[in-house]
Amino acid sequence: MIQREPLLDSQGSRAIDAALSALGMPTLLLMENAGRGAAEHISHIAQRRSARSIDVVCGSGNNGGDGLVVARHLVQRGHRVRVLCTHAVSDLHGDARIMAECLLACAIPVERSEHVTPDADLIVDALVGTGLNRELTGEFARLVSAINDAKRYVVALDAPSGLDLDRGSVMGSLCIVADQTLTFGTDKLGLRTGAGPAQAGAVAVVSLGAPLPKQPAIAQRITHVACPPRPLDMHKGSAGRVLILGASPTLRGAGWLTARGAHRMGAGLVTLAALSLTDQHLLETMMCPLSDDVAAMKSELAAQLTRTHVAVVGPGLALTAWSESALSAALEFDGITVLDGDALTLIARSGQRPRGPCVLTPHPLEAARLLGHESTREVEHDRVRAAKTLAERYHATVLLKGAGTVIASIDGTIDVLPFADPTLAIAGSGDVLSGAIAARLAERRTPTDVTELHERVVQAAWAHGHAGRLLREARGATRGVLAHELADMLAIALEAS
Repeated sequence: MIQREPLLDSQGSRAIDAALSALGMPTLLLMENAGRGAAEHISHIAQRRSARSIDVVCGSGNNGGDGLVVARHLVQRGHRVRVLCTHAVSDLHGDARIMAECLLACAIPVERSEHVTPDADLIVDALVGTGLNRELTGEFARLVSAINDAKRYVVALDAPSGLDLDRGSVMGSLCIVADQTLTFGTDKLGLRTGAGPAQAGAVAVVSLGAPLPKQPAIAQRITHVACPPRPLDMHKGSAGRVLILGASPTLRGAGWLTARGAHRMGAGLVTLAALSLTDQHLLETMMCPLSDDVAAMKSELAAQLTRTHVAVVGPGLALTAWSESALSAALEFDGITVLDGDALTLIARSGQRPRGPCVLTPHPLEAARLLGHESTREVEHDRVRAAKTLAERYHATVLLKGAGTVIASIDGTIDVLPFADPTLAIAGSGDVLSGAIAARLAERRTPTDVTELHERVVQAAWAHGHAGRLLREARGATRGVLAHELADMLAIALEAS
């Protein structure tokens, strides 16, 4: 079972506000409801952190209006609050102007922020929110720098100022680094992938005080995966057979880690095929030494593929002429192929495509190569678009690695995983993941349609991310986890989730 929640972009968020307004709910009331709900969260945070003073830093738009409401309710709750605004009250317009006048009517001053630096125990960022469409400059840039430099606990309203909420990238070079983001109405894509998790901190959704009209989601966020234990009649044949092609003589570890990931995720039989393979690190893994003669190698590989449910191609394959020939032979496989590591680089060079269904698992640099970009910048600027484009171009299910992993399929399904964990930032982590994906695809019966294939990739990726989280919690540190430890935690992470 996979549980999801919708992720909207800024356009979808504005559409909800407009739809509620069209149904007769004034935008002023929506602002009041959002600000009151956010103030309740912030009050609890301030009490928990023993924050004696709170600075609410407001822009001139609706996000600033939200901040003005927050300030009023925090004062009513007994907090010591200072309100800083980029504009004088007389220069504000619309709902923000009304909320500023409400503050003044309550004898709460609104200070111009031009020459004032936030320095309270807790700072509320209400500068821009979802309305940003360009790089921060001028006073906004000065305030963002001042807030970040203050090293205080920061709560952002709707989105950290400077973050592109549609893509999860920083606009320009400046963005609020928040400890907590309180986003209004629905969760947002930009908070959950790319730079978003690092800039937004913990994310909570604050109600607008009304049932929300349904809007098309740009993606879905995976919130929970539950995989039951296997049936009692499972045997090694129904558990699935996985073949791994890689592990060149100088990159043996990648292949063995992929094998370990496949074993630990439950593959019934795992075979490692590699050039001149002689060393055996896992007793449970079958070994298939491949000849350095290309014709003989292709024959040996073809024989193995006839007994395989899912093939993993690429971990430690290397970038040699022999590797290119081995890849070409593997791409003739009719079953599901998981392409990782060096296989992705070789495909980017040659433009080859697998005959059967495939899963691509690139990190951002490999994705850039596959898309013909010179650097990762374009990929990281819009991770969802990159993954979607790869899925369409290669007719594949694509798992784009990184914080807030994106999984895209050719039927348009886009999922974002909830993990942004430095525990996973280790060599070999991706190899373990490709083995886990293959094992999950091979179990019981290989998927026959795109939807089921996508679901099993999600399950494997969840187990991988959750394994990292469990190891971090057990060790009490984000450093020092080894890739094989991730592999050893996979089944526990999948079944205990």
